Amino acid sequence: MPTIVWLSLGVAISSAARFGLIFWSGRVLAPVFPLHTFIANVLFCFAMSSLFSLFAFNLFFFPVILAFLTTGFFVGFSHF
Repeated sequence: MPTIVWLSLGVAISSAARFGLIFWSGRVLAPVFPLHTFIANVLFCFAMSSLFSLFAFNLFFFPVILAFLTTGFFVGFSHF
């Protein structure tokens, strides 16, 4: 049960972060080309690859933290 709560919290936070990114990029950057999608996907790829590089060094993470970051936050940020 706590894992589902952490997943939901991660998706909620990342959806708000993506909405803020879309709102900011729509005002600052040109709204003609959807740069917000490009920026969000590049940030997602960078963050997920950084996390998986930490996995390669066998750093210990709790399973709930892994679920929060990978399935909750990062996937929620990239698939708003």
